[in-house]
Amino acid sequence: MDDAVSIRYLQASWVVVCDKEFKIIKDGFVVFDKDISYVGDSSTIKKQYPNTKFEHQGNNSVLMPGLINAHTHLEFGANSTTLVYGDFTAWLHSVLSNRDKLLSKVDDKLIKNQLNDMLKSGTTSVGAISSYSLDIDSLDNSCLNTVCFVEVLGSTKEKVNENFQNFQDRLKAILEKSNIIPAVAIHSAYATHPKLVKKVIKVAKKKALIVQTHFMESCAEKNWLKNSDGSFKKIFEEVFKQTKAISKAKKFLNMFKTINNMSYTHCCFASKKHLNILQKQNANIIHCAKSNRLLGSETFNTNSFENIAIGTDGLSSNDSLDMFDELKTVLFLHRKEPINMFSNKLLYMATHGGARSLNLNSGELSKNFQADILSLTLKDEPTKENLCLSIILNKKSINQVYIKGKLCYG
Repeated sequence: MDDAVSIRYLQASWVVVCDKEFKIIKDGFVVFDKDISYVGDSSTIKKQYPNTKFEHQGNNSVLMPGLINAHTHLEFGANSTTLVYGDFTAWLHSVLSNRDKLLSKVDDKLIKNQLNDMLKSGTTSVGAISSYSLDIDSLDNSCLNTVCFVEVLGSTKEKVNENFQNFQDRLKAILEKSNIIPAVAIHSAYATHPKLVKKVIKVAKKKALIVQTHFMESCAEKNWLKNSDGSFKKIFEEVFKQTKAISKAKKFLNMFKTINNMSYTHCCFASKKHLNILQKQNANIIHCAKSNRLLGSETFNTNSFENIAIGTDGLSSNDSLDMFDELKTVLFLHRKEPINMFSNKLLYMATHGGARSLNLNSGELSKNFQADILSLTLKDEPTKENLCLSIILNKKSINQVYIKGKLCYG
């Protein structure tokens, strides 16, 4: 593969930087090859590049970082109407009942279609949770930045060694891929035995891999971990032959205190004490609002935590992997937030926040950051104050998507 990338000189009506100060530049310019070398406005561009012709992106154009889908499950992409929504326990039961049927439909075309749909809708990086390694070849051949989380689960003590060996075999296969960043996912406190968690964490630390886990996604999980009761009780007794939870929430969280880059997905029912533990770990929370709504969970309070990323989850609990669709849902569910300021915050979460969660040098249009860039057009001229809201609600088209400076779409 030829990795050579030509220098591009782009100009747009607006440049949304997505840095911590959330700079927005009117009539902005971006210069890049694989990495960004310059971002600025018309007052400085002539001094830096006096004889350079820039490619203007057109009226009402926007340059911004590519979106980062920090958490999704591609292997359940065959679902549309099979699984039950409205209640987490009912959904989980339908997953257990229909898992083999859905997985039998997984092939390279199914995974590629999901990845291509994400690319066309502005996603440049993805955190893919791989439970069965059915997606790794497609991920390796994608132009997206792919962080593949080898997921481990198994709640029975007797199968800890067997499940750990399966994890090691699948991780080895990922490590042999040239275009995938390897990572680790531990399913959850209720579905992964503590002894298995300890073994996997030891591997993650040794290989300096980032880690994700699902945490407090449902009220059912909360009741099961706290009291070994609630709607999980029947499933665990009948399916897994377990009468009580294998772990408590606090003990589970403290197992990750030595992980350098830790992300917790959902956290809808996390208490203040739980969030304090996560804050001390300098962890990330991945907000999957549409999935939470479909499975009957509460909406995570984005004001309760600092480092937040956005994920779509998989088509097992979403109707789309389009990050702009996801951002619209988040915008509408958080109905008490000031809409323009919250739109700025959402774009920051979906870019800078996602890069932090996946440990990528992207998510921001600043010098020396990887050139993952969207060029899009709005339907009409916005104001600076409502620019980000207009991007979420009223983009006319995504014209170009650059990943590592290479034009991958458009």
